[in-house]
Amino acid sequence: MIKNFYYLFASITLGIALTFTACSKNEEINQQETLEARLSSIEKLVSNIESNKSLHKIKNKKMIDWLNKVKSGEIKNTDNNSFSRDEENSEITEEEQLIYESYFNSINTNENVNPIDINIFYLDMIEDIVIDQSKMDRLTSTLITHRDLMIYFDFGTTNESNRGNNCGHRDCFDCCMYYKLKEIEDANLVDQVVFVLTIAESTAQMAVSCGWDCMFNQ
Repeated sequence: MIKNFYYLFASITLGIALTFTACSKNEEINQQETLEARLSSIEKLVSNIESNKSLHKIKNKKMIDWLNKVKSGEIKNTDNNSFSRDEENSEITEEEQLIYESYFNSINTNENVNPIDINIFYLDMIEDIVIDQSKMDRLTSTLITHRDLMIYFDFGTTNESNRGNNCGHRDCFDCCMYYKLKEIEDANLVDQVVFVLTIAESTAQMAVSCGWDCMFNQ
């Protein structure tokens, strides 16, 4: 009888565990579907964004100072760049991937909207999305860094400079960085995720490459 009791207890325990597992998986699926629906709604609103250039302000001044030193030839390698992040190269979550995919898709499918304004819009709209706080902090930091780069390298000044092939108003370094960053926008999701997860290191490598080209290949 004791043996039967233990069998019964084990069966009940296993049943409860399987129920919680199933509920947890269903909850994850529901959360993903909710996030996908929210991002779909955001994408539909992007075409109606109105530009507000008063919000086009650079936050990461250390990065800009470092880029200026590369541009001037004072710095010629990526060692000790002052804007590295400790969390780089860590694993991306599915929620982050969905947000980045939606973000770059909105930039690529709304050519008449300033990408800087799209960036600001996304940061505002994703504030109340429920994901791990450390991941949200990383995502926010990454999007702000991308915005700073777009502001510094003059994205969206006009439709022609934003999407066209005209670099006449940029110097060699700025033109080189502009096109390298445009390649990320036009890349596939894998390349975009690699870029955002290593945005400081990737930016540093781009900058040193452009500095070298402009110094020795003009």
